Amino acid sequence: MSECPSKFGMKTQQEAFDHVDLENGILYKALKQIRFINSNNVINGCPTLISVWCCEIEPSQTKALISIIRERVSPHDFDSLVHIKRISKGPSKSDPSKTVLKVIFSTSHYIETRAGVESFLNLIVVLDIYLVNLPQSAPQTKELSQKWSLEYWPMSWKGNPNHQFLNSVKFDILHERNLINKLVSQAQSTGCDQVLITYIAKQAPDLSIEITAIGLNLGSANPYDHSVMRAIEKISMDERERRDHLSAKNNSSNYLCHNLLVYTTHEPCVMCCMALVHSRVGRVIYLRESPGTGGFESNYQLGDRDGLNWKFEIWKWVGKEADVISPSMINF
Repeated sequence: MSECPSKFGMKTQQEAFDHVDLENGILYKALKQIRFINSNNVINGCPTLISVWCCEIEPSQTKALISIIRERVSPHDFDSLVHIKRISKGPSKSDPSKTVLKVIFSTSHYIETRAGVESFLNLIVVLDIYLVNLPQSAPQTKELSQKWSLEYWPMSWKGNPNHQFLNSVKFDILHERNLINKLVSQAQSTGCDQVLITYIAKQAPDLSIEITAIGLNLGSANPYDHSVMRAIEKISMDERERRDHLSAKNNSSNYLCHNLLVYTTHEPCVMCCMALVHSRVGRVIYLRESPGTGGFESNYQLGDRDGLNWKFEIWKWVGKEADVISPSMINF
């Protein structure tokens, strides 16, 4: 009889994911995932729809059409259609007695007119081109996927993508907790009830964290004094100094905070959230919400919203350390 893996110090599959609360999106009982409130795009059981161009073709044209989509459309079409099966077999719209291949070509956001689609397909024999409305985002359950496949278009179900993400995302919770404790201790040491502090940090391959910039606001109402803006300014000054020591040809053109980590006592305001989007940070963790002005869970869900030029992970620290931070009166 074989021994249980755990007897040899190996985790079973169940034990490996004991730190994950899929239903509530919480890891290690401390990190709560913040997502766009309509990320499932389902209101009253109906999905938010997106208009897409459908091309009807003979099977012999499939390879050439898919090649155009892969090389000239998908890299530039902002709306992801990976949850939809590109090719479906069925009756022609103009002649239901004829069976054809129906191929989803692009969204109407990317190509607005039929003439625009035709310009891509001048070497393809296309039987028909028309618009159809399909669910904008992936279904979150297998049952919903089957339902939408019958009502709209065949869906590609590969499991709940967010559950897969939660099971795969990597944190060293000891490193994270130590940094959160450092943030809380610094806030307490100021003796100011309205203190807001932001750390910008980078993560090493071993998941350890190094703070590279600190922004502090002790109650100033000046928007440029927001702790997030001050921390980004520090990164900017360090980058300018670094570039001053390099020749022009070696100057980096990367975004200012590309994939850096942000830790802050309070949910950033809308302005600061957009600054984080444009700086292309990789992850934000905050301790307290800012109901009046916050741009993540409180309003807009910036950073996890389709239509912007960058998205990143957003987490709210719900461990006991967060209780020490007072709600900000100025919400900066």
